[in-house]
Amino acid sequence: MDAVIFDFDGVILDSEPEHHEAFETLFERNGIPFSETPQTMTGIPARKLIPMVAGKAGITLSAEKIAAMDRQRDEIYLDLILHRATLLPGALEMLQSLKRARIKIALASSSNDRLLQAILPRVGLFGVFDAVIGGDHVPHGKPNPDIFLKAAEALGVPPNGCVVIEDANAGVQAARAAGMKVLMVRNGRIVQDKDNATAFVESLVGLTPAFLQSL
Repeated sequence: MDAVIFDFDGVILDSEPEHHEAFETLFERNGIPFSETPQTMTGIPARKLIPMVAGKAGITLSAEKIAAMDRQRDEIYLDLILHRATLLPGALEMLQSLKRARIKIALASSSNDRLLQAILPRVGLFGVFDAVIGGDHVPHGKPNPDIFLKAAEALGVPPNGCVVIEDANAGVQAARAAGMKVLMVRNGRIVQDKDNATAFVESLVGLTPAFLQSL
């Protein structure tokens, strides 16, 4: 194991209710019906989810409107998360143990880079990761492998030397498509396909670099 690549929402940050609430508010303000659940939204970048939801309502949005709504959604979400941000149990300890073991770590999230750079300092994780890859850094989001391959490239390690920690099925699929081992962490808000992961754990509490190495 040369590196560990973390998903963010639902793995490190307990933020999925805020993501969902931000989208609910966004579409309500723009007069577009919204019926997505956390399950159907997980892993989809906002810039793709916005036209997808609008399309279901028979509404076609211009590129300019999508970009404007994407920025609006970021503002709504940041206002929510910066007042509620909570790290999930075991996440900080896991990151610290990997740093002590001198194992490279990256963050690979469907959230865009602007959001990540705003949130990380507020939750005490500024400068912790050796690489931070937002969903806007790659052409195709999860379940495509692009974001994990980009993270491995940024770390300077081969894909088969990486372990990915994910909670969503799309993220697990992306990691496997990238040729990486993947540890799935339980997320009670979504339906998870445990069989596609290399291993499954209830939480990050008590996990060690040696456990990840054993994968």
